[in-house]
Amino acid sequence: MNYRKQGGFVSKFVYDIHFYFCSPKSRCMRKFLLSLVVTLSLTVTLSAQITLSQSSYPVSVVGTDSIANTTVASFIPILTPTTNAIWDLTTITDSSVPSFIYRVASITYPFADSNSYNFAGYAYQGNIQCAILSSNFCAFQLNINRFGYSLLPVTLGPTDSLIIIPQVDTFSSPHVIIPFPATFNTTWTSSYYSNFRYQLSVALLGYDHANGIVRSLTTETDSVAGWGEMRVKDLTGSPSSYFDVLQVKKVVTEVDSFYLNGRPDTALVIAELGLTQGQTTTTYLQDYYRTGEVTPLAELTYSDATFSHPVHAATHIQRLVNEGVANVDGTSEVKLFPNPATGRVTIELPSMPGMWSFELSDFTGQIIQSGTLTLNGNIAQVTLPQSMASGIYSLRLFNNNGFNCVKTIEAMNGH
Repeated sequence: MNYRKQGGFVSKFVYDIHFYFCSPKSRCMRKFLLSLVVTLSLTVTLSAQITLSQSSYPVSVVGTDSIANTTVASFIPILTPTTNAIWDLTTITDSSVPSFIYRVASITYPFADSNSYNFAGYAYQGNIQCAILSSNFCAFQLNINRFGYSLLPVTLGPTDSLIIIPQVDTFSSPHVIIPFPATFNTTWTSSYYSNFRYQLSVALLGYDHANGIVRSLTTETDSVAGWGEMRVKDLTGSPSSYFDVLQVKKVVTEVDSFYLNGRPDTALVIAELGLTQGQTTTTYLQDYYRTGEVTPLAELTYSDATFSHPVHAATHIQRLVNEGVANVDGTSEVKLFPNPATGRVTIELPSMPGMWSFELSDFTGQIIQSGTLTLNGNIAQVTLPQSMASGIYSLRLFNNNGFNCVKTIEAMNGH
């Protein structure tokens, strides 16, 4: 508990100390009482600082989390690095629709973050393989699914295409997200190569499924620059409780080199994709980590190295305990049957007002079905897609009054 929470108690205590200091009968106690005041002040001032270690996290983090993104036009406060701070992000304006983080089970590593990425403006999905080890929280590789795009709008060639091939992009060394133990003034650096592969067809240039590689050198320098308490908006837009957080400054620099058919890509080709050989991209971030969560409570993106012009903010709106607002993680309150399911699943929901929606995702985190639920009392049904293969799926259920949970469905291909 920090000084601000104890303000009334400390103020009265200091008043009593002043009385005793001014009493001739109590001068002999000054040294003892002064020492006690100093000890108390240090205790209440430093108690909000946390240390992150492997034991700070749950055994499993597989599931779906919600992220609220601010609009570019929203005023975002400058969060200057400091100690024993009070950071309030409830004044920023969130976009109308939150985005989601899909953490899925992995065969090789404990879990994977399933997120969207882009190459030259073309989106693709990948699962970044992660682990929480005794020494750090780190990422090892990116598993990428196949995606294909027509280049007709760019090259005017009807058969021209860009194909992102299925691949495992293994980093040359692990990307350390947080080392253990991490506390105020902890610093670390990660530097690693990665290789992203694609196929390019441009008839005018004689390319037919030419093999392309983007070789990237990523260097990230991190430091725990401050600590304090932070609150954000929850799913309903109400202020959350304050959480003790570590403020981590991140400078991420990526240098990209482009190759086609084993040789450096020509300026003409990469210019068509809006790229330049050897291009360097630097991103400036502040992450605010709390215990128990691998996702920062907030992440601010800045325009330059001064960290004085925030341009974007994202806040983690899962598991925000707040008086008068139900815990958004209501997994135990929802029942599914039958499970395993063939064709249709029935859902028993908690009784609460508001509109219910759902998202059905496969093991990679890709959404394969979504929509609103029609309730009969507190019972709803979801008809599974005809093309849905047998396997394990995630069903996310959420209510616009703040309820949110993820349930696992075992689908049997008996449609």
